[in-house]
Amino acid sequence: MISGKEEWRNFLISVLVVATAFTVQNINPGFFVLCFIIVFLSFFAHEVAHEKLSDLEGIESKSQLSSIGIVLTLATGILSQGLAVLAIPLLTKMRATETGRWLRKTEGINDVELGLVSTSGPIVNLTIGTVFIALYYFLGIWTFWLVSLINFWIGLSNLIPVHPFDGGNTVLWGGWLWFTSTLLGIIGIIGAFII
Repeated sequence: MISGKEEWRNFLISVLVVATAFTVQNINPGFFVLCFIIVFLSFFAHEVAHEKLSDLEGIESKSQLSSIGIVLTLATGILSQGLAVLAIPLLTKMRATETGRWLRKTEGINDVELGLVSTSGPIVNLTIGTVFIALYYFLGIWTFWLVSLINFWIGLSNLIPVHPFDGGNTVLWGGWLWFTSTLLGIIGIIGAFII
């Protein structure tokens, strides 16, 4: 999981930045708190997915804030009035540990391991987005739509196909997986606005 004071600080700052970017469309304390909770839980699920696969693959990861990512997150929130936010304030650095899967000795990180770990977070967010857009469709609860929108944007943002984003590593491992995941996210976003 997220360990250490510095990683928790970076995590909370990134949640604050993304929640702020989504609340540009509706500046009031109640909406901000709702967005903060959704972003917190969504980012947490994203990071847990990375962490679990990192442990399995023998990869050590550390998250750090990106000043350019913070600016882009806030700028996209302002320009889109909180409807299309590139949620990229936090970057993850990875390195191999001495042992990997099945406790085998590792020489470094290969594209498959890097791709698996990197893709896990966005896939979790896209799955959450899909489940909640379906719940919104059947139940009509607006909060479900917001959960879906935020998760689709977190997933898509992390699939940008350049380093140091998760998508850069996903493309190295399997372009088909990047294309399928990105297509799912785009369809989800379009679906969220059509419904």
